[in-house]
Amino acid sequence: MGGNETEAEPVDSIKGLQDLLSSCITNDDVKESLRKLQDLMENDLSQHFQVMLTCDICTSDLQQVISDLMKVPDRMANIAAVNKVEFPSSLLPPPFCQAVFYNLGSSLVKLEETFNPEILTFILTKITSNFKSPCISSLKKFLRFLLAYVEENPGKSPLLHQTFLAMDTKTFETYFLTGLSCLQDPSIILKLFGLVLKDPPKFKVVENVVFLRGSLSEKELENLLIYTSLTDEDYVMRILRRAFLLVADKVFIEFTKYSDQVPICECICICLALLNPSQLKQAKTHFTPILMKGAMHWMDLTPEKRNLGMSLLLTTLAKFGEDKLPEWELEDKQLLNSFQDLANLSYRQPQKSLNTEGTESILSKWFSVEDNQKSVQKDEKRDQIKPKVEEVKNAEVAKDAPSENAEEDLDSDDDDFPAYDMSNDTKVDPQKTKKILYLREVIQELVNPESDYIEDCFGLLPDLCRRHLKHEDPGLVPQLIKGILYSQNRFDTQDWVKLRETAAVAVLETRPVPAAKALVPAFYDKNFPMDTRFGILTWLTNAAEGIQIQYRGKAEFFDYIKTCVRGLCGGAGWAKLEFTGLESHYVSQLLIALGSLLRIGKNVPGWPELASDYLDLVLFTARSGRAVIQTTCIHSISLVVSLASPHMVATMQEPLARATQWLA
Repeated sequence: MGGNETEAEPVDSIKGLQDLLSSCITNDDVKESLRKLQDLMENDLSQHFQVMLTCDICTSDLQQVISDLMKVPDRMANIAAVNKVEFPSSLLPPPFCQAVFYNLGSSLVKLEETFNPEILTFILTKITSNFKSPCISSLKKFLRFLLAYVEENPGKSPLLHQTFLAMDTKTFETYFLTGLSCLQDPSIILKLFGLVLKDPPKFKVVENVVFLRGSLSEKELENLLIYTSLTDEDYVMRILRRAFLLVADKVFIEFTKYSDQVPICECICICLALLNPSQLKQAKTHFTPILMKGAMHWMDLTPEKRNLGMSLLLTTLAKFGEDKLPEWELEDKQLLNSFQDLANLSYRQPQKSLNTEGTESILSKWFSVEDNQKSVQKDEKRDQIKPKVEEVKNAEVAKDAPSENAEEDLDSDDDDFPAYDMSNDTKVDPQKTKKILYLREVIQELVNPESDYIEDCFGLLPDLCRRHLKHEDPGLVPQLIKGILYSQNRFDTQDWVKLRETAAVAVLETRPVPAAKALVPAFYDKNFPMDTRFGILTWLTNAAEGIQIQYRGKAEFFDYIKTCVRGLCGGAGWAKLEFTGLESHYVSQLLIALGSLLRIGKNVPGWPELASDYLDLVLFTARSGRAVIQTTCIHSISLVVSLASPHMVATMQEPLARATQWLA
């Protein structure tokens, strides 16, 4: 298919699709290329997906075609901008994702034979890796379609489960959390995802969502834990044990925000409700001492946290069958009632399907439903704007009207020092008018301690990194990292920590080695607060998985792991480690993070040397005598032994011998 052809010819092979995509990139007639791509998305893409899904092997050529297809919006948008050609809205990321999922669903319906789950996994992975945020709306619809699809084709249910099982952890997390938000019953979630949580990395997603993210609503948390129990009852006990250890930890009790503690307490209550009598008896034996140990810490805190601790304790003891409960006066009995309801919930799998819509119905309303949702959202925005306008008008009227009780409102009766009357004072919100379009503008805002745009910059960074940072001077990376590290939550934004982490991970995934070289030394810099130093470890480990996917088998991934492990294990930093108070948890987290990096990079050349450096650090911290650190050290040594291959033992003989001696 030449670049000078005026009419798009039907493409019925993978080679033909590759030629079409290549010709659209190289064709001088940009309008013609855009028209061909629009025609592809509207008419031919479903047929191409049918051909792909029936291939026996996911070859490198097929993977390249799929990758090129998912890059169409970015590539063509840049070409259109350079040639000053209007870019069609149908090829923007959200509509593009909508069309891709629609055509993928249509192809599955038309397939009479089985499909290759490996190829479907690759397609779904590429969609979310290129368009994570723009695809969420259409992804919810696609998951509902897949549910209807497996109900109409029960024989293909195992293939779909294999698809989710083959996903990497990051991609699975996107699909699983999206399904959790749009599928309203655990039995539906089980039907769609099957027993995928039996795979340890997939179960790790559940633990991260419960204990690290805390972003679920009460209903979503309930559905998640019930689904987990339907997968494996032992998983509930694992989650419950970790939750009890957390609510008995003094650091968690004193320094974690109340809003982050409530979901953990709700998790305990729900898990207790899901235990069978035998497990409940076992839980009472093991967890009552842990809970009572932490109770004393809850009592010495703010009324809000004290009420939370007492409500959890009363609910747990009642569930364990204790007759004599403490007679405490609770300030918030509604919280206690909520915990008791969760601890006594019961779930029965429905006898018939709760899904009432078929695949054909979903596909027929695919685009119209989206339009209706947009109009509803506009109406909701208008409804939200009206009260705000009225509030502003009322505030202006109040400002102009004199205060009748101005004299009574004064702070002082001293005539010599009359108080300033602020009875008519109104709060003024800053008007954000600046448009931030480039990385250098982001850096300027991040390094400005008085900037009002820090959160906006964090939100822009993932997209700017994906589009521009990889083509920029590497010297920009340390400036970006410095800006992220020194940024402050001036407005107490609730999602600030998450926004900051997302921004840091985006920089690391785009420029792994320069970013790691700038970030690793900051961990041992005590000028940074503890939450920032904890955050550095989280950013490095979270980014490692994404870097492994993007740079699999490439030097960037190898160098990233080496930079992180060698930098964090460096002997120069050991003198800065302390082992008292909160610092012991800080050291434990360091060992855990390094273990995760070694696990992710287990195939990196020179891994035995990295593991030896890690064991040296482990044994150094073990001599502190702190129980919490030594427990982590035992886990760390076990991790290295489990990852090491027999041929590596000779290289690691000396540190392994010292580790054995310490364990003895």
